[in-house]
Amino acid sequence: MAEQDPDTIELVADPGAPFAAMGRTLAALRKAKGLTQKEVAARGGLASNNRVSDIEQGLNVQLSQLHGYAVGLGYRSIMELFRAPTDPQLRKLLRLWAVLDSAERTDVLARVWDWTVGKLE
Repeated sequence: MAEQDPDTIELVADPGAPFAAMGRTLAALRKAKGLTQKEVAARGGLASNNRVSDIEQGLNVQLSQLHGYAVGLGYRSIMELFRAPTDPQLRKLLRLWAVLDSAERTDVLARVWDWTVGKLE
């Protein structure tokens, strides 16, 4: 088996659960956006947050529900949702962001803000 590039975002992992890796990626994205499953369900017109949970587990994924999930995250379409970043450094940054807790994210954003304000002056 070939060694996997650590910078890639795996969408399909094993044949037994082909949507499980995609579901994990979607859950990480939702969390990075600071949204709950209930919020995504309400914004995306999905029946319940149980449906969001099913999608994030890769269970019985339907195209129409993926569209609702994408809308719930704030995207206009599934295509916009799945436009993966091509820059390896950006992918690393997104993975790091996904594991930070709320306080760490606030700290990172404050530091970036302070740095950019200095550059804009």
